[in-house]
Formats: sequence, structure tokens, C-alpha cells
Amino acid sequence: MICIFFVTFLHSFMYKAKSSCILALECASHERYSAMTMKNLQDVADLFVPVPDFPKEGIMFWNVNELTVNPLAMKLVMNEMEQRCRQWMAEHKKHIDYIAGFDARGFIFGGALADRLGVGFQQIRKAGKLPPPTVSFEYEKEYGIDTLEMNEQDLSGTVTVLVDDLLATGGTAEAGVHLIEKQGGKVAFFLTVTELPFLNARKRLERYAVESLIMEIDGALKADVRVCVDAIITDRESGELILVDRLSAPVGYA
Repeated sequence: MICIFFVTFLHSFMYKAKSSCILALECASHERYSAMTMKNLQDVADLFVPVPDFPKEGIMFWNVNELTVNPLAMKLVMNEMEQRCRQWMAEHKKHIDYIAGFDARGFIFGGALADRLGVGFQQIRKAGKLPPPTVSFEYEKEYGIDTLEMNEQDLSGTVTVLVDDLLATGGTAEAGVHLIEKQGGKVAFFLTVTELPFLNARKRLERYAVESLIMEIDGALKADVRVCVDAIITDRESGELILVDRLSAPVGYA
């Protein structure tokens, strides 16, 4: 009896110690970012660190790591991505069936977005990473030739949003379109965190809508600025204000 009591006490003590440790880590994380202000996408854009000549000479690489390690910035970005998708569904009166993310950083944003929308997530991976059967597409990107693959499946009648962290030459996005359409699916639009407009990806993707949250202009990252108008009604019984619709229109990049 004494032995059982001791084991139970020890288990309870270890659980409380573990909980205290987790709480301490959460508090430390909260304190780290609580002093930062993340009011809009420009605050997020300012987090990106430019890395010249990576992964090859002449390429300016915008490091997304400072965004992904910041929970406030990630929440703001995911809120914006979710809003863009819900607005598309409202305008087109169609449902989005899948979010497709590109290997590898597209998985970060695409997976989170699919969860928010309550839809499936499709992996678009580099060659050799998926088990057969697969469909593949070879394409040219800003620093070489690459091949992307998807699991072979019937996507007839489905609508997919392609998601990635960056739109550069548009080669990766175009490959994603081919993989979806080759299997009978339709692409609603391409959604990206950042875009390099001087590489003219939109011309390559002229048949498809492109939504980017942040764009490089004159060597600096600028956030997409939108004007929003909320349609609100008042509940007669409770007096509460209820949001019934939100209309937004792009103004440009700040």
C-alpha cells in the first residue's frame, strides 16, 4: 500500500514538474515576442532578412525563417491567407477542396491553411520523395532544372489553391498547375507570401489569378495594402453587432 502511494505521488510530482517546465517555456516565448508589434503585413515584411548570392551567385534569397519562428507574425499571415481563400469562395460561389503546398516551405503555410479551411492538403514534392504511383512535371526555375511530383489520383471536379512561400519565375507554380490539371482538377489561384515581380511570373501564369501578401519593390519588401468594408447588422434581442460580410479591394503595395 505504501509502495503504491509512493509511486502515485512520484508520478503526480513528475507531471506537475513537467507542466511547470512547459508553462515556463511558454511564458518565455510569450515574453520574447510580446514586446514586438505585429499590426499589419508590413511589420511582417520587415522581418525578412535578405541573403545575397544564395543559393547561387546573383540570386537574392529572402529568408522566411524570421517569420516562421515568430508566432505573432505567423498568425497575421495565416489570417490573411485564410481571408483571401474565403473571399474567393464567396465571390465565385464555389468550394475549395484542396490546398496544395510545394516542397518544402509551402508545406508550412499550406498545411496550416488547409487546417483552417477544413479541407484536404496535397503534397507537391521533389522527385523521388513520394511512393508510386506518381505523376511528374519537369520545369525550369530561377537557378536550374527541377522535377515535381504528386501522388497519382483522380481530381476530377475538385478545386485547388496552390500555396508557396515565394513566387519568383513562376516555374514552380506552373508545374503545380500542370500536375493538378493533368489529373482532372482545376486551380482556383496561386497564393504566396512573397513575390519577386521583376522576374515576370505573372506573365507566365497569365491564365491564373495570383495573390501575394508581400512584394519586392526597389530592393525592399512591401506589403499588399487593402481597403476593407464590413457589412454589420445589429441583433434586435441582444444588441450585439454581427459581421455578415467583408468586402476588400486591393490598393497596392505600400
